[in-house]
Amino acid sequence: MRVTDNLLSNMVLRGSQRNLAALSRLQIAGTTGRRINSYSDSPSGVGTIQRYNALISQNDGYQRNIGRARMFNNETDMALQDLLAVLQDARELGIQATSETLSHANLNIIGTEYSSLINEALSIMNRSVEGSSLFAGFQTGSSPFVNNNGEVYYQGDLGEMSAQVGPNSEVIINIPGSEILGSDLSLLTGAMDMALNLELDTQLTDLSLGQGWSSGVITITAARGEPFEVDLSGADTIEDIIVLLQEAGLEVE
Repeated sequence: MRVTDNLLSNMVLRGSQRNLAALSRLQIAGTTGRRINSYSDSPSGVGTIQRYNALISQNDGYQRNIGRARMFNNETDMALQDLLAVLQDARELGIQATSETLSHANLNIIGTEYSSLINEALSIMNRSVEGSSLFAGFQTGSSPFVNNNGEVYYQGDLGEMSAQVGPNSEVIINIPGSEILGSDLSLLTGAMDMALNLELDTQLTDLSLGQGWSSGVITITAARGEPFEVDLSGADTIEDIIVLLQEAGLEVE
């Protein structure tokens, strides 16, 4: 084989180009800090990098879910502690209300405090975090408890939200309001009259925590006999009601 000057020149040129390409890859690797900067550097290595990037992205999502779950749990724990404190205050008021020495004015004050505690409890159970209600189930965009003329409505649902914190691991991050109340009913209603010590001169306007009563005609059916009506419109006190019932033929002491 004859070695010509042209052949030697081409060999030197190709060697220089390979060396320049290798030097360029080394410069890029030194600048970026990465051994693989393009698919041509290592096709198999690029596939490995893509798999690791996918795992890193998944782990970032798990970390975000864990952070949100921890925040939800912390806010829920604080809300339940505050609710427990309100219930303890309500219990103490109930014990005070059983005292026979309390006047109607004192009982009305206790009733007002009860109403305040109810509103405070509703405020606690309607708390939200980042715009999501804690105790509404899946209905996170609305307040789960509504007070409508003394009747408390639960308008959430029984949904339990979960957060994925691992490839095969999920945790529940919320408590539906129905579990707190121990009931699945959507309507919670009730009444309590704190006026435990009625006297003959007790004003009817003092009943039902100062809300009074609805006067008018009542229908009474005796054990044996036809029903009859008694007009209580003119009654102002407990004694007035007793007198009107006695005048109607009832034995009332």
